[in-house]
Amino acid sequence: MRRIYNRIKVKDSGCYEWLGYFTKDNYAVVKFQGKKYRVIRVLLENTLGKPISADKEACHTCNNSFCVNPNHLYEGTHAENGQDLSRSNKNKGIRNAACKIDEKTAKDIKNLLSSDLTNKRISELLDINKSIIENIKYRRSWTWL
Repeated sequence: MRRIYNRIKVKDSGCYEWLGYFTKDNYAVVKFQGKKYRVIRVLLENTLGKPISADKEACHTCNNSFCVNPNHLYEGTHAENGQDLSRSNKNKGIRNAACKIDEKTAKDIKNLLSSDLTNKRISELLDINKSIIENIKYRRSWTWL
């Protein structure tokens, strides 16, 4: 546990920033006796005083996936973790790392969709991929606009 706490920087927000190794999927990990362990799981199990169930995950109340503060963690299902993320608005619009347009462009697309223009023509006018237009049209993205 000391090795873990030596690799933490406390932020003003109360989150603990992990200064050690991350996997390519952005999970903080620590190596112990030749095996890698997710830091949040180790810290939550230590706080709870018991192992986390196999069907449960270490979830964040702060919705900061880089935080390893055990006081910001809880044991929950994968579905609960997804619902929590969805409520947080963390991955909506330009906060989503995969986002290709800004909110103004999304609003412009919605306005153009109400005209007689085809999806292809709108994509040509705005020089963006047609799939972005279709995702807005069929309410797969930017649904709150």
